Amino acid sequence: MPTAEAPNPSAEAPTPTAPLEDQTVFTFLGRYHTGVQARDHTYSVLLTNHTWRAAALRPDLLHWSRCDFSSFMALAPLDLTLRLSPLGTSSQGTSAAWNKQLATHWCCESVEKLLHAKPQLQALDLSHCFVSDAEAIARLVLGLPPTLHTLSLHRGCNQPDAMLRQLLRGLPALPRLRCLDLRGILDERTLAGLRVLDRAQGGAAPSQGFVGMTIRRRSAPSATSLPVSLPALETLSVGFHLHSVLGAREGVQFLTAQAALAPRLRHIGCRVAAEAAWGGMGPVDIVCRCCGGTLYERLDAYVVHPPQQQHISYEIHTDEPPLAAAVQADGADDSRLWCARSCQGQLWLVDHGSGHVRRVLGRKYAIACGPPVGDRPALAMAILAHPAPAEGQ
Repeated sequence: MPTAEAPNPSAEAPTPTAPLEDQTVFTFLGRYHTGVQARDHTYSVLLTNHTWRAAALRPDLLHWSRCDFSSFMALAPLDLTLRLSPLGTSSQGTSAAWNKQLATHWCCESVEKLLHAKPQLQALDLSHCFVSDAEAIARLVLGLPPTLHTLSLHRGCNQPDAMLRQLLRGLPALPRLRCLDLRGILDERTLAGLRVLDRAQGGAAPSQGFVGMTIRRRSAPSATSLPVSLPALETLSVGFHLHSVLGAREGVQFLTAQAALAPRLRHIGCRVAAEAAWGGMGPVDIVCRCCGGTLYERLDAYVVHPPQQQHISYEIHTDEPPLAAAVQADGADDSRLWCARSCQGQLWLVDHGSGHVRRVLGRKYAIACGPPVGDRPALAMAILAHPAPAEGQ
């Protein structure tokens, strides 16, 4: 947060305590990050286990609950001609070999077979899925089992627009879908396309547009045509932030419209992984990294967003106020709230409409989180809260 005067310079300095060990709950994903190490590791598994049977497609193993491209590819047989070719002897050859494996094995057709063989699948990550044509995606989406509660595309695919179009058409048929990660296919490039179409179609009759949705007249921005009814959705991740020109208009329009169609939506991640270990996010405790004081207990409605200043790692925006005993204000001004022990000196942790911090989706409070950076002290930290005790315990 911006620098301000210390709230109480004459106050007795507390006994210093060691900073808390950093626990990463929210990790940002750069658009161009390729995960080379993970890819090379999986490719090594393929080379080692090329004789394995493709157990992912065995219909007698019904009880798979989760699948992503790494687990699927590790069990897929490697093409013998590819394995014996010199493609794998250089980084360029390895990349070509990997792309060929994706097109051959981790593609819409293979995932469609997987869905037939694993009718009880609950979590599916389609990142890197190779798309041959729109019809293949449509068949894949039709085959998504109603048991699915988590669907992810945190990495992109070779046809992101077609994938987004078909997914949005098929998502309402998933009654248990709680966690949806679209960072790989719904990003600023998508918003830019919507803006271009909105300008081109302004004043014209509705027509089929960027992602196959109906483009409406200028009075109804095209970003509002994307959201679909998802009554069980609790967590949503997107690949754009809300401080850019596109995010401030098209991004806000989309998220606002989607929230209206998802009454249980409580966790939104902008360019950040808003799920933990595929299980969906839940309540978090937010504590001061310096003294361990609890600012929030079991906060369960928030937006995680990239920071507005370099010394901040991430921001959490919410309508819930912090615990009164955990913070102190500067006199009667409660727009800037410090840790009760003044751990951060002149920096405040919680902003409540000071005018120095832009609000995200109209949330009332913004919490600055991150480890120490240079001469800047550690800020706040989010920790996954322990499950609430059962009644009677």
